[in-house]
Amino acid sequence: MPVGDTVKLFVCWPPTEHNLKLLDDEPPGPERLSGIIDQLGGGRCVVVCRNNPLYLSSGCIHAVVTLRGGFMYAGNFMTANNGTAFIRTLRLSPAFVDRYDDAGLRGLFANLLDQIDTTLGRLSCWHSLIAELIKSWPIIQRVGRKTEKKRLAERLLRLSKETQWQQVRVEFSDTDMAMLDDIVRAQLNRGVRSIQKSLTERPRRRTDRASSPVRT
Repeated sequence: MPVGDTVKLFVCWPPTEHNLKLLDDEPPGPERLSGIIDQLGGGRCVVVCRNNPLYLSSGCIHAVVTLRGGFMYAGNFMTANNGTAFIRTLRLSPAFVDRYDDAGLRGLFANLLDQIDTTLGRLSCWHSLIAELIKSWPIIQRVGRKTEKKRLAERLLRLSKETQWQQVRVEFSDTDMAMLDDIVRAQLNRGVRSIQKSLTERPRRRTDRASSPVRT
């Protein structure tokens, strides 16, 4: 949000698979967008001033042009709706992730865990987050340390024991649930039976229950 008479021009592109892959192939630097700007899709321009602040969702690609100099206040925060986009951006930007050093990766994974906790606070976001987590596990597996991945697995296991989990479970295939089960078991180093039932067992439908005899 600009302060005083500051005016900025934001040029933004959505974090689609096409856009993120183009950006990931470019070397870092102030001119990173110049070679691909005509290939990015879905761009929008927004003039931002004191009375017109701007919110950018997680992963949004953007460039900024100063029209009138001054101070600008910016802050990062997490919402439940951003969890899926955050993980998806990591999956589609492997070169970006590879440029982090060890300290940077620790910070990145800490943000990932915080974002997952925030997203799991809203039931309507569970399905999209878990689906993306399964897709993105290879890169999470590669960048996360053992203790961090164990913490994530413990969070998923706690989730599977909540009563609302069965509402989400029925929307996944058995293959997806088997993959999620493998992820959790591998990090916690536990036996199959201790985890598989809560994660992969489908809830019984009412038609599966034995009907009570009816007196006539």
